Amino acid sequence: MNAPKAKTVYGIRIKDFAGIDLRNAPSKVDFSRSPMCVNMIRETVGNNRKRHGYETVLTLDGKVNGFHKLKTASLDKVLIHAGTKIYEYVESTEDVSVLYQNANNAFSMSRQIASKLYILDGANFLVYDGTTIQKTEDVAYIPTVSFAKTYSGAGTSLEPINLLTPKRKEQFIGDSEHLTYQLGATDIDEAAVLIEVTNETGGRDTLTENTDFTVNRTLGTITFTEAKPTPSGAGTDNIFVTYSKTVAGYADRIKKCDICTLFGMNGQRDRIFVSGNPDYPNYDWYCKVNNPAYFGDTWYSVIGQDDSAITGYSILNGNLVTYKNGAANDSNVILRQGIYDNNANQIVFQTIGNYEAVGALGKHTFATLKNEPMYLTTEKSIHAITPSDVLGERSSQERSYYISTELAKEANIEEAYAAEYNDFYMLATGDRVYILDTLQAAYERNTPYSNRQYEAYLWTGINARVIGEISGRLFFGTADGKLKRFFNVDVGGFTDDGATTNKTIEIDGQEVTTKESFPCYWETGEIYTGSSTDHSELKKTFRHLAVALNAYPHTGCRIWAKIDGIWEVLFDYDSSANYLDFSDIDFNDFSFRTDDTPTLVGGKFKAKKVLHIQFRFENSKPQPFSVLFAKAKYTVGNEYRK
Repeated sequence: MNAPKAKTVYGIRIKDFAGIDLRNAPSKVDFSRSPMCVNMIRETVGNNRKRHGYETVLTLDGKVNGFHKLKTASLDKVLIHAGTKIYEYVESTEDVSVLYQNANNAFSMSRQIASKLYILDGANFLVYDGTTIQKTEDVAYIPTVSFAKTYSGAGTSLEPINLLTPKRKEQFIGDSEHLTYQLGATDIDEAAVLIEVTNETGGRDTLTENTDFTVNRTLGTITFTEAKPTPSGAGTDNIFVTYSKTVAGYADRIKKCDICTLFGMNGQRDRIFVSGNPDYPNYDWYCKVNNPAYFGDTWYSVIGQDDSAITGYSILNGNLVTYKNGAANDSNVILRQGIYDNNANQIVFQTIGNYEAVGALGKHTFATLKNEPMYLTTEKSIHAITPSDVLGERSSQERSYYISTELAKEANIEEAYAAEYNDFYMLATGDRVYILDTLQAAYERNTPYSNRQYEAYLWTGINARVIGEISGRLFFGTADGKLKRFFNVDVGGFTDDGATTNKTIEIDGQEVTTKESFPCYWETGEIYTGSSTDHSELKKTFRHLAVALNAYPHTGCRIWAKIDGIWEVLFDYDSSANYLDFSDIDFNDFSFRTDDTPTLVGGKFKAKKVLHIQFRFENSKPQPFSVLFAKAKYTVGNEYRK
């Protein structure tokens, strides 16, 4: 009698490990993606690793509202805004000192210009020179609003009023006949009026109010005790007046802003643009070139209608891109350029186009990666402003296809905070960080109007209110005042604030307890067939699984399988993937293995007569973890029947 013919063994190999796909069902997820992976990140393209843990560096007084940096040839300063205080942070010593104590307890934003840092917090406009922080209005530029004025007040306009200060200057041509001169404003402030006059030597003499002149503040007139003719001849200014005229709400137009960017003529980033004032939701203002202490009262733009607010900015191809929050009857993305207006004799920033795009939801969700501006939309997805490949027009394209359904579930996502870090777009909201990897782009046929999607990752247990890079490291701040920093080393770098727990599960009828830090795993989709032959409709018996792990002194993998809808452990952690490193000895996880190259874990198992199977590769222990590839083997049987 002939022996039965051996069944053909088929293989399924997962060679590329990409990001998460939370949109599609596990049966529809691509082999390279995971329907659920947490706390992993791209190490190299096609290979992921466990994220590092973090440590608490400092506890500050109040919720963390922003990170700010001033860097010049001689300075490299880091400021942290927490509660109502702004601190200088010195990373080398992990010390802080309070620089300012009356900040608004809300998100803040800053930009550097002319070697100074300017900070907006929704109630203040502050300036930091590397030593001290002060209110910008305290050092505001005093404009000369008119010159060549006669006693009657006629003259030539020069500079607009500065929104940041009630002070202004006017210059008059004195004569030998008139004692009273008309200012350009009436009902001026009670603040002292300062007057200088040119003397016979060409210098200036300072006059004293009520001795050399009197002021009628209601009428806005100045009366000298004696005439002040110009000593150098008719037509030359010789009377220089500085006075104050407060216009209610002028300074608040700037101080109540909470978003800003840098832009200028021909794409030069030499002016600060500010917006976010709730009283003027569709307005923004810009300063004088390289002088944010001067915001002329005519230097503003009205962007669309006031039923939608400006929420952010980016720069694209030398244009200023302004985003609004998506009213139905308004344009959501507006492009502007700076031009010189010969009639007005000044630079103006004119709209050059309104573009069809989804509105922007969060003020702190903007980041530009690979020259592509990205932002969180009112649809709770992450989009980019990009040229259309076909028409050459600009449009908004989704980049977060694989995580958008999960983003839509997030509460208070308008408070999310984004950062650019190592080619990743990172969006912190709640206890999660959603990540898009701009080095891994793929075309997704289900989004035909977007030319690419980015691989996505999900971190949990973070609770970041703000997140960003400081000195090359990733930091975040929390609502309870904690400043935290992610580790960048493997030894001791895989706990969150050193926390571990003992977790007990049942394996083969026995309780097994493992010390764990934070959850970390990568699940496959539902596997119905190998890639060479389609066995989707056939019952299968899975017999073997090999998983290649990257080499570390301490690592491992708990391998799960979902069989008939139930997750069970196939292979538990062991030390077979470890190698001996005398700089990282743990006698509870010891190995005499000296081979520091990747190795295989797994082995034989049997899952009989199943239509599909799903695997989970987990390492939630306080140690590094990286899967290089996995291969499962199976044989086929009959067609599936109930």
